[in-house]
Amino acid sequence: MRKFTKACFVLSTVFLLLVPVVNAQENVIDENEKNSELIRIDSNLIIEKKLDGRVLPILNSNNQKLTSDQQDAILKEMRFTEDEIQSMSPSEKESTALAGGVKVDSETILLQYFNASDGKKYLVTDENRDEIEALRQQEAKKLSRKLNKEIQIQPLSSVKDGIFSARGHVTYQGKSPNATEFEYRYNDSFDWSSTPQNTITDTLAHAWQSHSTSVKSEAVTNTVVLGNNNYKYPSVIPEGVYASYFKFPYTTRFDSMNGYLVNHVRIPISEKGHTGKFVARYAHPWTLVTPGISAGPISISYGSFIGDEWYWETTYTINGLPV
Repeated sequence: MRKFTKACFVLSTVFLLLVPVVNAQENVIDENEKNSELIRIDSNLIIEKKLDGRVLPILNSNNQKLTSDQQDAILKEMRFTEDEIQSMSPSEKESTALAGGVKVDSETILLQYFNASDGKKYLVTDENRDEIEALRQQEAKKLSRKLNKEIQIQPLSSVKDGIFSARGHVTYQGKSPNATEFEYRYNDSFDWSSTPQNTITDTLAHAWQSHSTSVKSEAVTNTVVLGNNNYKYPSVIPEGVYASYFKFPYTTRFDSMNGYLVNHVRIPISEKGHTGKFVARYAHPWTLVTPGISAGPISISYGSFIGDEWYWETTYTINGLPV
């Protein structure tokens, strides 16, 4: 009996000693989340930044747009590099800066596919690029005969060096109001550096993990014609509870085009330390047939169509801090 009592006393002592240490660590994190500093961007703009690195959303009561220099300065405070800022379109820069948060280190991989008329999907690699290009030309000739008009296609180029490019990035926005979830902003964007040969209706979709809940979304496209920006704000359509997408028709030839799809998602704090992931697919059909979409944790697939397709996925570590 004495041994049992002594053991209980020792365990209780150890527990009491450990509790203040754990609570002290939580207090440090809470202080970083609560405390902030004011940073002057220029004579017209002051932002608030939390000690954990997050820039608070910019409240624009006068409905005035941020200047390009102000956007750049805010994004740098959010830990974006010069190259990352330069890769953003003007609307993406402003949207990201206004939303605030802090950039999370992440990795994105990009893959390219060709969808043939027989329903097969071909992954394009450096090794089979010539073979896939020959197949694409055959499909274009077949379509030309079927539609009784010439179908021209853009030559297949490198995934990294073609006229199409895409990327994903993620920012940490803070905890939910009840402090039980982390909130992240998932951003997938694309660019056309010139008008592709076939301009009908394209689709951009992205999806997230089963533990993530979307609370907000937005989408923007911008075509640049003779130096003028033409913005569109398509409706974001949910695909179940784990994905969203938007479709957009081409209305004119352009010098360049860009667009992005954003979802704010909340993830239980219990997932801290695990890998976060979201994926995107872009469909570029050569015909009027636009593919259907199906999505689930964590994948997106399109129905049969003839044309080009790109897939990219972004991964990061779920954490209440940027790194």
